[in-house]
Amino acid sequence: MSYQGDGPDVVSDEDTRHRDHAAAWSRALLAGLVAAVGIAAGIILGGALTSAVGLTGLPADLVSVVLVSALVLGLVHLARGRRTWHDLGLTGNRSTLVGVGTGFAAVAACAAVVLGPATAAGLVTWGPLDPGRVVVFLAVNTVLALLLEAFPEELALRGLAWTALRERYGPHLTAAATTAVFLVTAVLASVLITLPQALAGGQVRLSPVGEDPVAYLVLVTVLGLALGYARGATRVLTLGTAVGVHLGYLTVVRLTFAGAERDAGWSMTPATEGAVLVIPGFLVLAAVLLAALGARARRRRP
Repeated sequence: MSYQGDGPDVVSDEDTRHRDHAAAWSRALLAGLVAAVGIAAGIILGGALTSAVGLTGLPADLVSVVLVSALVLGLVHLARGRRTWHDLGLTGNRSTLVGVGTGFAAVAACAAVVLGPATAAGLVTWGPLDPGRVVVFLAVNTVLALLLEAFPEELALRGLAWTALRERYGPHLTAAATTAVFLVTAVLASVLITLPQALAGGQVRLSPVGEDPVAYLVLVTVLGLALGYARGATRVLTLGTAVGVHLGYLTVVRLTFAGAERDAGWSMTPATEGAVLVIPGFLVLAAVLLAALGARARRRRP
């Protein structure tokens, strides 16, 4: 702190920077809280509502995912302050669709690049293909994945949090910082979702049911970096690119590794322990590709 005589304090540039950084992190963490609370509340309320009226299967899932998207959208609206929806990456139909396509294609291409050699090397084996079932699965999964995860999480984290951090940091630090918020959000959401069961004598979980906590956090970290770079990967800074990456990841994983349990019409089975590296492998490749696209996009912006 510097002073001028006995007058009021003169705020130094360093103090101003510290306050700006603190404000950016505060807004980013608020965005993470918004995502975690909205997702957990939507799932808990949706489960209670569908149980009360006797809904099961796809109708029950639709109730929960619609509640999640609606709650996160409402909370982001309250938390965005003076920022417009355009500032958060909702840039219009055309640019959004281009972004979704770009992000989805990037993930699909990287998955193919990794899965091809993995198959040839015998790391994974494939079950029979049922094209009709695959089409049905893709249609249902796209709706559920968009409303439960891809849209609400990206709106809060790569919309609100990324925007606040990008105002203070460069693209690489912003991607890393948003990933840190993503990790906090993932853990907090898991805790909140399992809290009602814990109060009834169950256990609070740091990861979704069936997921190893350490492996889950590693996967969230790699996915978070890909999503952070996706947000700046196109000339128009559209949220659609991150949504496309998120949707592409969920589609690839559920159609391959989780294909049998989800009755997706196709499935992949790990044949060796090395197959566990396939998912983080294609996500790392996607992050590198999206970072390169972002560098190119920055050169093309006015």
